[in-house]
Amino acid sequence: MTMQPSSFVSTTHAMSIRRAAFAAAFGLIAGVAASGAPLAQAQEAMQAPPRNIGVPPSPDQKIPTLGCCRCLGGQNKLDLSTIPGNPWRVNGQPAVAVTTPNAAWAPAGPAKWVSTNAAATGGNNTTYHYTLQFKVEKCTIPQTIVFKGVSAAADNYIKVWLTGPSGGGPVQCTVAGGYCFTPSNKLVNFAAWPVTVAPGLYTLNVDVTNISGPTGMFMNAVLEGQCTKEPIKPGKGQDI
Repeated sequence: MTMQPSSFVSTTHAMSIRRAAFAAAFGLIAGVAASGAPLAQAQEAMQAPPRNIGVPPSPDQKIPTLGCCRCLGGQNKLDLSTIPGNPWRVNGQPAVAVTTPNAAWAPAGPAKWVSTNAAATGGNNTTYHYTLQFKVEKCTIPQTIVFKGVSAAADNYIKVWLTGPSGGGPVQCTVAGGYCFTPSNKLVNFAAWPVTVAPGLYTLNVDVTNISGPTGMFMNAVLEGQCTKEPIKPGKGQDI
């Protein structure tokens, strides 16, 4: 048997000890890092602000907008009636659909009767100001735009007009006794106002004056755009 020198044995033994110590230290560090990662992720998740995913904006923050033409000769329509989804307001607050319209009121269809509250309770000799804002965009293909008032009624008196870059009206019902809510006194085909300026933000206004008892109103109206049928000719020095 060959004997190793004692100095070599001591050196080898010392190196083995150092390797073992280094391995143990590295394992300890890795273990701490691994155990700390979930904790750090949990702390980061707790500190991160919550995210609302897929939550649509409040309906009263949406502004109905007339779309642009997709082809020559096409048509666009924007329903401005008192229907669910259109953010009508009354005296600055969201208008409310009337749960059970008064039996004397004219049928509103396809619109809905709206008021300040679902019961249509109103104040005596009080005027309520209803509004609906809508937008008209400036588009590549021009279109001729017209606001059309199909039908409207109110308890008791009603006045309708349009404001914005271009306006229209007013049109009103002032029948004696304030019976502007009956089928025979409601406004029918009451407006065909050109909307001549785009882009622009417009407001459809309705004033309702209540004598006494319940109050409310409905509106059937549409914004129609007729797209040009002729190709657009660029001006001198302009590109389309």
